[in-house]
Amino acid sequence: MKAFPLVAVAILMGACGADMSTASSSPSTPPSPTATTAVSAPRLESPSPPALPGTPSLRLVYRSWDGNQYSIVAANADGSNRVTLSGANFVHPDLIRFVQSRSRRWTAWADGGDLRAAASDRLASATTLVTSSKLLSVLAISEDGDSIAYQTLTEKGPEVFSANLYVVRVHDRSVKLLRSFDGPFIGCLADGAFDANAERLIAVGCGAGKAAGLLLLSAGDGSIISEDDGFFAWPRQWAFAPDLATVWLIDESVSESDVVRYDTASRKRDVLYRSPSWRQSDGSVAPNLGGLFVLSPDGATLSFPRNPSDRVPEVYAIPSSGGSPTMIFKSAAYSRVESWSPDGRYVAVSMDNSTPTQRVRLIDPRTKAVAPVNTGAGYIELLAWLVA
Repeated sequence: MKAFPLVAVAILMGACGADMSTASSSPSTPPSPTATTAVSAPRLESPSPPALPGTPSLRLVYRSWDGNQYSIVAANADGSNRVTLSGANFVHPDLIRFVQSRSRRWTAWADGGDLRAAASDRLASATTLVTSSKLLSVLAISEDGDSIAYQTLTEKGPEVFSANLYVVRVHDRSVKLLRSFDGPFIGCLADGAFDANAERLIAVGCGAGKAAGLLLLSAGDGSIISEDDGFFAWPRQWAFAPDLATVWLIDESVSESDVVRYDTASRKRDVLYRSPSWRQSDGSVAPNLGGLFVLSPDGATLSFPRNPSDRVPEVYAIPSSGGSPTMIFKSAAYSRVESWSPDGRYVAVSMDNSTPTQRVRLIDPRTKAVAPVNTGAGYIELLAWLVA
């Protein structure tokens, strides 16, 4: 199993925080934010894809750097209606974690010292729920926006942590400690999700030198409903069904790279796709499914990257129930898979900085058409794609 280095943990973990502080009442139901998309003539990738016949409305949330500090930026794709969220403790780009409800109407993030929550169209009016000097990671926010799971971390040694798992209720600002993790198997938590009624919470456990474990817990008292281990999967390579009955992951062992479907009740594991292996110059098998792993809003399709032997990255789509994968994108300038659009029509990918102000491409999985999005020169990483 893989240990999670500090940088990898930080990518999941978000900023610092942990003492409770004051907060307002539960966010009101938000109207849908308006947005427009401005794209220039598509820059063709290899192989040359057709241009998108129309461009969807977009409102993006991304991590940014203005030359002096890091921040979270929410803006329409043409740069309008821009909101910048920053804090004195935004000192490291990886220490920013942003989560959404499945409907994308509610958001929560840690910004270097505070845990904040807001309706997705009112980010500038966020409620501060938790403040602390400890490293704080936001794991999940419920569908109604009222429950937020987070953890605080204590570093016990180089790349070794203990963690406390909490749930905070937005409507009354109450905080409940669900469970403590102090190794040796689990010392921190990574990807997480609530079920539809915020009664159960699923989370990926991590620990130095151990395989990732999968925990299904009661969101009321923290009792463990089920747990399993032996997963060779990195953080952000997991996807969860709304009822938490099914989990998909990229499982990379020493010799195989698989897309796996896992049943949380039976613990059955089905390999949906086994990536053809190839060997590096030292003779070792290349880990060729590295990168983010994302599920479409309707739960029907998974998208994932693949690094083939020609070293020109590819992006695939595959039915979440199983079937043949389809390559939808290939480009030497590819950086990472980011997100499905809220309507499920497009996959967003980040590109390298060869076009500094257009770091995102939209891919139509059906036609393979591609269009660039205006992100601005400070773009680093897409954090969310809000309902427009």
